[in-house]
Amino acid sequence: MYPGQITIASIIYGDANSPVDEIYGIAFTMNYDEELMENSPSLMYDSSWVGTPGVNLLGFSKHFPGTGTSDIAITRTNQQNIISQYGIIAEVSFVIKDDLSGKGLTYYPIEFSISNVKAIDKNETELEVQTMTTTSIIEFNPVSVNEIQDENQIKIYPNPAIEKINIQSGKQLEKVYLFDLYGRLIFESILQTNETQINTDHLPAGYYMLKVQTKDKTEWLKVNVGR
Repeated sequence: MYPGQITIASIIYGDANSPVDEIYGIAFTMNYDEELMENSPSLMYDSSWVGTPGVNLLGFSKHFPGTGTSDIAITRTNQQNIISQYGIIAEVSFVIKDDLSGKGLTYYPIEFSISNVKAIDKNETELEVQTMTTTSIIEFNPVSVNEIQDENQIKIYPNPAIEKINIQSGKQLEKVYLFDLYGRLIFESILQTNETQINTDHLPAGYYMLKVQTKDKTEWLKVNVGR
């Protein structure tokens, strides 16, 4: 991770050896170092093995300024448990502060942990959940992106955008999403082409997060809509 970068933290429940059985909803507290972040973390819960927002899934998040904590809850709404699944249940976005280099460090760790977990099935029977702490590294003075040559690199232009933003990739694009900094989905498109456009003339000025999926990778890019 680099200062000024939009960063996505994935919240994962279960794994191939220990899949989640008979779950209906989960709530927990996410803990982090708030001093390293430019904005409050935003919850994003696209369609996943848990469900689809607006169809059979609801999500909620509340940030508590000055505490380095956010409460998050995700629940199904169709009275049907999910059986033997695992993987990403949600993602949290935030921006690393630009002025961290004043700390005099080349690398700086940022730690995330989960606490106060409560998971239930459709009958509100509580399920046992184990949690773990993860640490990522913020790197200062990174190599300029202009020095990195990758024929499959995803390119966006113009940025800042006024009326539209163009997206190009050496690999075929599969899905494109645009979120605001509160994690709200603004635009979604399923594709089978190497380039596309998103109209931005109707959007308020500010920063947005672009999620681009190809067959080989998923990349998050920061988009600035100007006026």
